[in-house]
Amino acid sequence: MATDIGELLVRLSADLKNLSSVQEDYFYYNETYAPGMGSLTFSPSSGVVLTITEANSRGWSATATHDSSTKTCNIAVGSAAGAG
Repeated sequence: MATDIGELLVRLSADLKNLSSVQEDYFYYNETYAPGMGSLTFSPSSGVVLTITEANSRGWSATATHDSSTKTCNIAVGSAAGAG
């Protein structure tokens, strides 16, 4: 469990960065981005929930949350609308 807000935000950001790499691999083989976490072989850090909010052949967006905080981190890639 994250011990402070700084550590928590680092964990959320790192998981979004890792998700970005996994999404690029998925795109390489499928010519579109994964529409949900169930389509990917990636597990976020303990307590982190990643939600893909939009995905198509032109981009994707996602939100990261942690079960111990109301803080969120978002990412939008390509032409996807911002996640938050």
